[in-house]
Amino acid sequence: MGRTSTLSDAEALAAVESSDLTDDHREIIREHKLAVGRYLSTVVPDGEAVAVLLDGAIVQAAIFANAIPIDHARRAAAALDRGSV
Repeated sequence: MGRTSTLSDAEALAAVESSDLTDDHREIIREHKLAVGRYLSTVVPDGEAVAVLLDGAIVQAAIFANAIPIDHARRAAAALDRGSV
C-alpha cells in the first residue's frame, strides 16, 4: 500500500520545515482548509473535527509515503458520524 519512506522522522521534519512556501501559499492553504471545514460542517456532525482528521491524514500520508493514515482517518470519521466517539 504505497512505498515505505526511507527518511527518519528528523529528516522528514527538516524537509517539511525547509519548504519554499510563501505567505501567499500559506494564505491559499489557510482559505482552502477553512472552506473544507465549513463544507464538512454542513454534511456531517463535527465537520471541523473531520476536517482536522482529513488534514492530519493527508500530511502523515505524504510524510510516511503510504495511505495507512488516510484509512485510519476514514474509520475515525465514520465513528464520529455514528456518534461513537
